[in-house]
Amino acid sequence: MANSDPKPPPSDNALRRVKELTSAVKELLREAQGKGEFSHPVRTLMKESPATCAPGDSLRRAAEILWNADCGMVPVVDGDGRLVGVLTDRDICMAAFFRDQAIASLDVGSTMSQTLHTAKPDDSLETIVHLMADKQTRRIPLVENERLVGIVALADIARHVKSLESSSACRMLSHTLAAISERRTSATTPTSQAAE
Repeated sequence: MANSDPKPPPSDNALRRVKELTSAVKELLREAQGKGEFSHPVRTLMKESPATCAPGDSLRRAAEILWNADCGMVPVVDGDGRLVGVLTDRDICMAAFFRDQAIASLDVGSTMSQTLHTAKPDDSLETIVHLMADKQTRRIPLVENERLVGIVALADIARHVKSLESSSACRMLSHTLAAISERRTSATTPTSQAAE
């Protein structure tokens, strides 16, 4: 007998999961507002000296950087180390698809986003999570004197929140986010990876 309730397509499941996580993150932000564990500077969580690319690099080179660094966004810097844009794995895919060209023939400068949502390493973690929520971004480049000094991702915050264990709801959210943010093993194929 045929099943009368077909399973929703994987994209529907992914969308439902994203909505659940977004709701949980908003709840976490409401709980965390003004609490001491979110008052320390993001410098303590940031990844220093992240891998970068230049506007003249090919999208193929940028994709290699993203793969090797196991991340979903690469900062774009000029010759003086100033942040001039950001490029995500999604940007690369969309450029290749819509331009119908090999990524080796497309450059970073023509594809990167120049709309930058940045913070400083001494900004509080609370400031960072509010910026992420407000700008709907999972990664924030950290700059001093216009130069890139680090980056913090939602995954970094999830791992930090997991260590706090300040409430059962926070623990459940943090464990979920931390599990999603686990680093891939060498046996994992690129197609099974979600961007951090």
